[in-house]
Amino acid sequence: MAEVENEQPPIEAEGEGAPEDQEPAAEPVLDESGGYDDPEEGERAEKIALCSQHRINPNALPNQDYLEMKVMPTVLKGLAEVCEVRPENPVEFFAYYLLKHSPE
Repeated sequence: MAEVENEQPPIEAEGEGAPEDQEPAAEPVLDESGGYDDPEEGERAEKIALCSQHRINPNALPNQDYLEMKVMPTVLKGLAEVCEVRPENPVEFFAYYLLKHSPE
């Protein structure tokens, strides 16, 4: 029987074969001038844009996001407390913990 050899060319490591004089691409700049004639006005507008974020209504969130935002922080802390204390009745302990540490 004839043996079949699968010869593949060697794989070059990343960065090899690329021209050395080529510089990495710079991040795109949307507007180099800043868009405002008065730099102070531009700074004020930027501060307003960054500070004025609308509060998200938790009832409008998808289920998983709602649970992660409103329920899981307290539940995880309570379960950690159950693991640390190891009470005789862990369910009752956990229920009491949730009632006592409810953020609302």
